[in-house]
Order: sequence, then structure tokens, then C-alpha cells
Amino acid sequence: MDVGNPRNKVRIQRREMELEMGIPLPISWTNMTNGPNVTSVELFQNDEEYQRVLNDFSVCGHTVIHMYRVQNLNLYQRYELSRNEMENNNPQGTLNERHLWHGTSVNTVEKINRNGFSRNYTGKNATYHGEGVYFAIDPRYSARSQYSPADSSGYRYMYRCKVLTGVYTQGAQGMRALPARDASNDVLFDSAVDDIDAPNMFVIFHDDFAYPEYQIIFQ
Repeated sequence: MDVGNPRNKVRIQRREMELEMGIPLPISWTNMTNGPNVTSVELFQNDEEYQRVLNDFSVCGHTVIHMYRVQNLNLYQRYELSRNEMENNNPQGTLNERHLWHGTSVNTVEKINRNGFSRNYTGKNATYHGEGVYFAIDPRYSARSQYSPADSSGYRYMYRCKVLTGVYTQGAQGMRALPARDASNDVLFDSAVDDIDAPNMFVIFHDDFAYPEYQIIFQ
């Protein structure tokens, strides 16, 4: 390998960071060596990532103003550790990870980018299916004004997230923690849903079970 080649230098730096963390970083991430542990990288229309997320978001009928890839080393590491553990513990064939949507206000964007989805400042708009953080299958739900209110400039905010849903159960109002899957052991369900037969909404009770992969500003 030609270590003088800038591209190879980036690969070496990425590999050093991966070895230190013990978890491979997404190949799409911008290099963060010697920089802050949290950064937002703006994506543009000619980026494949932008078009992929836009394709899923476009059913909303709203206009994307800005789109960012959230790169948070600590959050990503904790999320990946949880994902690996879930995949090792759940029955083979379980759909453990989903790409879901979460609407929010401008006041919580920086908190989410830095600290992830905490029940202290998210999940306050609806508690019908449990007192956790809510994620929708359909972005049109998260685009509703009560979940993604406009700021003073008319901009609204939503995340496309990686969420660990695993083995789920029916949610209920007042549910503050997930129940055990079986009375004979202490293994808990991984998430709760609004409809056990045809889920539209997943509720997460563990802060490390969701990662804010893409931040979308729209109108």
C-alpha cells in the first residue's frame, strides 16, 4: 500500500480508529480522526446516500431543504454493541433492525445529535403505547405538525433512524418498562408496538436501541 496516497492515509486512519473502538465504522463516514466525536456531514443531491433517503422520504410530499449524516462515535459504538448482542440472543430469522422515522422540534435536534434518543426529551407527544421513544414505519406520520413542528423560519425536522426492534410486544398506555417474554425467565421483549398484528409504530425503552442516522430539514 502506498502510504503517501491520501486515500490510503484515510483508510489507515479509519482502520486505527476501528481497532481502538473494536467496531467497524460505516464506510460512508467522513474521516473523524483527531476531530470531534460528533459531527453532522451535509449531503447533497448528487450523493447516493441523499437519493436513497430522499426516495423513502418523498412519500411525505414535502421539500427537503437540508440533509445531514450524523456521525457520533460514542452513540454508534453503543448502538452496534446492542445490535450485536440482540442478534446473538434472539431467535434466528428475527428482524432485529429497521429503518424508521422520528419527527422532532428544532429545540431537540442538537440534543439528539449529541446524546441520542432519550426519554427525557423525546417521546412526549404520545404515550398511548408506552412511555418510551416512538418511531414510525411511514415518514408521513412523523411529518405531522404535532411531531415535527415548524421553527420560526418554517423549517421542520425529522430523522431517518436505525432502530433495534427485535422481538416486540403489544404496547399499552402507562407501560414504563417492557415485560418478560416468558414467565419462566427474565428475558424482556426488545420493543413495543401499536398493533401486534400490523405494526405502524415501534416504542423503544432503551436509549442505545436507536441511532439518528440522517437528519432531515424540510418544509
